[in-house]
Amino acid sequence: MTTFATVSKYPPYISGHSHQAFWLNRALADLLRHPQHQVTYSGPVPPWCRHPDVLVHQVARSPHANAKAPDGHLVKALAARLVQLIDQDGVDSLLALYTDPHAAVVLRAARTARLLGKRPTVAVSVEGSDITSSLARHTGDGEAAVLLATAAEVLPPRAADDLAARTVLRYPGLPAEYFAPPRPADLAQFRRAHGIPPSATVISNYVRLVPEKGVGRVLEIAEEAAGRDDLIFAIAGSGPMADQLAAQTAQLPSVRLLGDLSPQQAHLLRGASALAMLPSRPAED
Repeated sequence: MTTFATVSKYPPYISGHSHQAFWLNRALADLLRHPQHQVTYSGPVPPWCRHPDVLVHQVARSPHANAKAPDGHLVKALAARLVQLIDQDGVDSLLALYTDPHAAVVLRAARTARLLGKRPTVAVSVEGSDITSSLARHTGDGEAAVLLATAAEVLPPRAADDLAARTVLRYPGLPAEYFAPPRPADLAQFRRAHGIPPSATVISNYVRLVPEKGVGRVLEIAEEAAGRDDLIFAIAGSGPMADQLAAQTAQLPSVRLLGDLSPQQAHLLRGASALAMLPSRPAED
């Protein structure tokens, strides 16, 4: 009976990565029909992302830890918690979402577990900035070349057919209703709640409110579009820039600051939007 322990950031840290971790854990629990484990370090789990079959284990930070990445002490503490789950709770598979530093955590735990006679399976999801940042650093030396191949091109025909027959496409743990258009009445209520006229075109942005997410660029475009009564710029999320944005947008009637949204409200924002604007830029630190 396969039991995973997943390492990643987790809500209430506001990022797509943390939400993806919750959705994936829930999907694993549904597929495998028994509880799965999540080892994280991002603070209390909000009510909307609690699930009876997703067992969340919080590991405390060092008081002097980096605010955006775990320090060495936390890496060791996360690995130790994984070893405990392997030894005492029947965890036999470790999954890291994103490589740095989570891959190092699960590999450290797997090496230690072998000393106890345990050999957990290790999987690492490499995606997003893990890939793009690495490729961007190797465009000149040829190391960024990417080989794309389908199973049919790599495997013998019989093996490829067998793999295709056993492959099932599954969305990343989200409820099926999140892929259906919201009801018109719910969209209308969402617009009313946030002061968005029924006929206005909505351009949305839902990110962690930090400079590298490019929210400032959204405001620049909103300023350029000043006087367009048919456009509304809806910015959702929370973070260190929240107060600054509130002051900057006080004189921009076309901008709505929505704060954090529940998954249901985020789905309505997507449904109400004609365009999502995500102008991320490199972090300065």
